[in-house]
Amino acid sequence: MNPLCNIFENINSEFRKLLTITITFVIFGAVGITSAFAQAGTSNPEPIDAGSYIIAMDNAKQGQGTGCSNTEAFNLRAYGLAVRLLHGNVPLKWAIANKANKDDADFTANATRITGSNCQNGGVNTSFAGGPLIVTSEYAAAALPIITTFNGEITGTSNDVRIYQVNAGFVAPIRYTLTHKPLVAIGPDGGGFGNGIHQVLFDNAKLRDAANAPYYQNVNNENIQPTSCFTIATQPHAADTAISYIDEYRAFAEAGGNLELQCYSVDVFENNAAFGRFQTTLGWTIFGTNPSSGSVDTPLVYPNPAMPFNQFVGDLANQDGRVTEFSLAGGSVLRPSTLIAARNSTPDHSNKNVATVSRIGNAIAGGNVFELGGHSYYRTNVTNTEIGRLNGQRMILNTLLIPAYRPNCGLSIPSVKAFKTVRMFIDENGNTLPNYGDTVEWTLNYINDSAASVPNFQVSDILDARLLYQGPLVVTATAGSTAAANPSYDGTAGNPNMLAAGATLAPGGRITIKLRTKVQGFGTILNQGTGTGTGIPAGGVKTDTADSTTPGTVAGYPIDGDCDNAPICLPQNAYQTGSTTDPTGIDLGTAPTAAPATVSGKVVDSAGRGIARASVTLLNAGTGETSYAVTNSFGNFAFAGMPVGEFYVLTVASKRHRFATDQYSFQLEDNISNITFVGSTGRFDEPGMISPMQGSSAPGKRPEPKE
Repeated sequence: MNPLCNIFENINSEFRKLLTITITFVIFGAVGITSAFAQAGTSNPEPIDAGSYIIAMDNAKQGQGTGCSNTEAFNLRAYGLAVRLLHGNVPLKWAIANKANKDDADFTANATRITGSNCQNGGVNTSFAGGPLIVTSEYAAAALPIITTFNGEITGTSNDVRIYQVNAGFVAPIRYTLTHKPLVAIGPDGGGFGNGIHQVLFDNAKLRDAANAPYYQNVNNENIQPTSCFTIATQPHAADTAISYIDEYRAFAEAGGNLELQCYSVDVFENNAAFGRFQTTLGWTIFGTNPSSGSVDTPLVYPNPAMPFNQFVGDLANQDGRVTEFSLAGGSVLRPSTLIAARNSTPDHSNKNVATVSRIGNAIAGGNVFELGGHSYYRTNVTNTEIGRLNGQRMILNTLLIPAYRPNCGLSIPSVKAFKTVRMFIDENGNTLPNYGDTVEWTLNYINDSAASVPNFQVSDILDARLLYQGPLVVTATAGSTAAANPSYDGTAGNPNMLAAGATLAPGGRITIKLRTKVQGFGTILNQGTGTGTGIPAGGVKTDTADSTTPGTVAGYPIDGDCDNAPICLPQNAYQTGSTTDPTGIDLGTAPTAAPATVSGKVVDSAGRGIARASVTLLNAGTGETSYAVTNSFGNFAFAGMPVGEFYVLTVASKRHRFATDQYSFQLEDNISNITFVGSTGRFDEPGMISPMQGSSAPGKRPEPKE
């Protein structure tokens, strides 16, 4: 395993101010706050480097496309490979364009096919559609043996999953960075309509590990609990109309699992007045072909073509079954989080839905409930096609890839983001540049943005030869993390580890390292732009070094940059580094600009009452800028005008309350109005929640809470 680092640098251009570099060491991907409208959310552009891999997900490249010898219209084993990679600790980028039509291309790239045979070879301006999956270049070395092993288990090279290697960097619209490890709980199907619906599908998609063990389990309904260690529960044809177990599935989804309901399950679950109603206020009117109850066959339309549920190319089959379509019952309305994935057309039948999705609960991911008409998409009849049936199967498989939040289950790839703040601590001549004898102070923040703990966490850094370690090396840890400074650290190759052995970076936790270095010596400038990293071994240790490449020098002194010919001044470019693994390098440039957004929420007690005068702090981890707010009498707070595209840490404190979860970290891409902190005056067992709220604040100055 040799994953390197995925970097996004947000940089301050003026050394006169607080110099910052935002280095995102995504050790294994990222998990952020998922909004209630995650399925209708927008994708964000991300650079994809040469050397990355693309798992094609369109029919032309993963099926019977031009020049393909594949006997299948689409190779479902692409999903099996994706799941195998995730379980192998290789995160995936799911690229979905913000497209107007479902079958539009998601991106074009210069990429060449490297696996499979007799298919489109790719090249310049090759288009990819259907929600392609991307292995970024830093994980390519770790992914390749998994891909090779997986394809080696398939009979016939024409049925290999087709992978394309990126030849030139491009920008892709990324909806999710997948870091969860899909594990499915398949509930019992019955009612005399055929069993094993999802088991057959998952086996055909090769959702199995190298030892042929499936990534699914057959469960009884009573097995599902809020803490059950599955990422998704599926009910392919629930015939048991008992009400008790439906509440268990609801609790599972509200706690961060996903739930897929198909055919009769749509009726049984949604129309259960006590515990159902996931998507409607008063339930569905059901239509079907077995028994016949008003099923229709009109061309389908897809009102939300960019939702992950709808990532397939071509039409969905008109499949038969106990439930094929469903419309709002009399007086019923859609719940605010419900979206239509596929419905019938024509004025007379446009109210009959075939696929829908909603989100329930307050977990930071998951909580999606998918409802799909049609019994088994393997059945053939006079009105469906092979690709139509495969697309129904793909909709089910798509639900497995949509992120879930399952803490303490070992079903997440660890994810660490690192941010660095650099400032002049002692400026001897006052010119704001790092001259000989000046001291700079470094603050390094490592944040676990996942549901998986990172044991034996370590940061190792060998200082540039021109920097003399001054200390103090101060280490703090929050939110369940544990760390201490290594008293032997001196920045040399002999003592490069900053942390004492045994540090743990807990989910949602943060480890902060602060140190000072003094500028000394003038000779050769080390080119830190070619610093190299050794990756992240199994123990979670990050190490890095710098090489000794020498840029231009004059008489052993640096070529003048911004120092006005002062030979004892280290120019700014001497501190610049393109290296993503060197904590003590400065990169100066221009920070990207973006439209601002608002972060708001509420602080409540265990009974749901607002907590007034609680202090809320919002830290921009990339720039070091901190904003403060005090909750109003209803417990509401808000931070307006926050730059998007930045990573933030939100914390709460109250004189009279303690919080089981007192910190959230997230990448801000749009307004967030759903963060809730739950406090208690006694023991605090309530988990932190995220739910739609709103409030107000005045950022920029720390207010004093009064209670």
